[in-house]
Amino acid sequence: SSIQVYGGGKVNWLLGTSVSYKTSVSDNNFDYLSGACMLVRTSVIKKIGHFDEESFFMYWEDVDFGVRIKKAGWKIGVCETSTLTHEMSKSLGRFGIIKDYYTIVSLKAFFKKHKGIQGIFISHIAITLKLVKRLLALKFKNVLYILKGYLGYEIK
Repeated sequence: SSIQVYGGGKVNWLLGTSVSYKTSVSDNNFDYLSGACMLVRTSVIKKIGHFDEESFFMYWEDVDFGVRIKKAGWKIGVCETSTLTHEMSKSLGRFGIIKDYYTIVSLKAFFKKHKGIQGIFISHIAITLKLVKRLLALKFKNVLYILKGYLGYEIK
């Protein structure tokens, strides 16, 4: 099996994306840890709270949590000797239409929450990039669901 994520990753605040590390990096380079493999001190939760379930149904909630941890002054690190097996995107599929929808909804919420008005523009860039990728892959149904998430349509 291959390494999907080396603990977590970094937010690209210009393009509106997050990049998961695949190899060892310095602890001070993490903006977040994957929600599938994190241990959190009780004192952190007491200070910043839990995952923001009001803003994030799925996707970007672990990134939001990590950014809030760092803003509160804590460091994010990785135990290099630990491993975890996780079936990534098992429930919705790697390129599933519902995954694309919720990714866009949460991406918009994340950048608006952390960057305000500027975050709205940042999320437009990210959404445009994702639309182009799906168009080039001829995944037209995904494009439709990305647009639904972008425009705020609810799906059933």
